Amino acid sequence: MKRLIWLLILCGAGYAVYRYYPELEKLAKQQTGLVDKPAPAADPKSKAPLPSTTPPPKVADKKGPAPVVSGKSAEEAELERRFPLPAFPTLDQAAGNWVNIPSGAFPRETVLKAPVKIPMVNNTGFATLNPGQKVWAVGVKDGQIQVSTRREGGGLEGGAPVDATDFKAVLGTVYDQYKQRLTQRVVAQRDEARKQMQASAASAATAAAAATSGAASTPVISTTSDDAPPALLGKLGPRPDKSLLTDSIKKGQVTDIKMENVKGWGPIRFQEIDGEPYWVGSCQYVAKTIFADFSTEALALVRKGKVEKWVYSGTHEPVP
Repeated sequence: MKRLIWLLILCGAGYAVYRYYPELEKLAKQQTGLVDKPAPAADPKSKAPLPSTTPPPKVADKKGPAPVVSGKSAEEAELERRFPLPAFPTLDQAAGNWVNIPSGAFPRETVLKAPVKIPMVNNTGFATLNPGQKVWAVGVKDGQIQVSTRREGGGLEGGAPVDATDFKAVLGTVYDQYKQRLTQRVVAQRDEARKQMQASAASAATAAAAATSGAASTPVISTTSDDAPPALLGKLGPRPDKSLLTDSIKKGQVTDIKMENVKGWGPIRFQEIDGEPYWVGSCQYVAKTIFADFSTEALALVRKGKVEKWVYSGTHEPVP
């Protein structure tokens, strides 16, 4: 009988565990803080995720690359063609790697950085020139620069390694000034030509507008035009032709321009240069300079059948 009672008790306890275990487990989690929290509801005001900034993969263009647009006007392209900026070589290249230094680089004062022995007059011995002494670089021979105690020669003279002097630094300064001067000249030439082109375009537009309206146009005295104002013809004389300019070059009025280096001629026009009226003819040529050859433009300033002078266009510096 007792066994039966215990069996009934055990069966009742098992059924109670089976029936009420989930509620007991939930109650235990609530008492210990381990109850599972529901996922938060989506906030209707929250922003949608930002779109990806990663660009989509490029698709090959079967029609070929798009044409490159430089953004330059035809006017600017023409100015760059007429007045190109020189392509300057490095100093070492311009100096012939210091073994074929251009003759125009001499004579040039330099300072010794190391002792240099040079033969005395009549080869009676050697003299030592000490560091810090100023000498004249007068040429180059057998890979060395020739230094002399006198600019015009006739003093103590002999060869020295270029690195035994400060000649590289001296010539480097000259080269920097040379590049700056030529660049400024090209920029000034473009500026002057640009103003002339704009003045011509404005004059043509004024004439066209007057022709369209049927009204008589008022003559405008321009600082640059094909024809000189009648009031100035007495001072200018008749318009010259190109032969006057070529004769000036052939006679050696300037040494920088050689007929064999002339690339082209511009029209002879009326122009005011530095406030003075002239007949002006332009000449495009290749200039031979101390370091390299480059294209430039010179202006012949003519009055009364005579080339008064040649100047570079833009800067109006005298042409040597």
